[in-house]
Amino acid sequence: MEVEGNVTRENFIERLKQGPAQFLEFAGTRSANARQRKDAIKVRDELLAEGVIRLVYIGHFPYLILASKEAEDQALRQYLEENIRIDRETGCKVWQGVFDGRGRPIMRMSLIANRVINVRRYFWELERDDKLSVTDVVTMRGTCEDGCINSEHMVKERRSQNMRGKPKSLTQRIRMSKAISELRGKAAQYVELIRTSDKTCKELAIETGMSASNVSLIRRGQTFRFQNGVFTGLIAANQPKERRTA
Repeated sequence: MEVEGNVTRENFIERLKQGPAQFLEFAGTRSANARQRKDAIKVRDELLAEGVIRLVYIGHFPYLILASKEAEDQALRQYLEENIRIDRETGCKVWQGVFDGRGRPIMRMSLIANRVINVRRYFWELERDDKLSVTDVVTMRGTCEDGCINSEHMVKERRSQNMRGKPKSLTQRIRMSKAISELRGKAAQYVELIRTSDKTCKELAIETGMSASNVSLIRRGQTFRFQNGVFTGLIAANQPKERRTA
């Protein structure tokens, strides 16, 4: 849909209120009036410099949108809806766009740098009005077609629940090892702080995130066992040697 007549700030903005548009809608084709193209370039550059509009890349193609969160969401929704095939029998909304290496529907939207959007997570939040946290994942029912993004066919799970029983990748094992090493260092710092500080047990408990009773046990010279966390259990220093665990 090309903008007819002279290109002005008013009709430029009015067109973008209807949704994202490519620049050719304002400038016309190469065979169009040279004056129209010149006016369109001038108006576009002025609005971009003033921050009234933005240039975004949706699915690798450049679009102009109004500089607002609502306009960005509208551009996303429009692109997503244009790339869905609806199966009338199953109700599946099948993604017709790009997939990542693990077969998940994705799209790219860029304002400054490339931003990869997980289409299933986006549709869950859009249609269910339920913001997903980093630890949340959505899975599809087993009867869905590959690439289905219908939020009614999704189930929300915790990431730990979704990964239960699955072998850990090398990257996951490296991250876990690094996290445990950092926790060991933090545990040693907490013990040193507790044993040398003049603060009360209650103050130290607030500062370290431990219970006041554990702070008191450490301060009295008892030790602790590190296992999967900073302080899993405290072991009395006067226990028989054969019963102690380091």
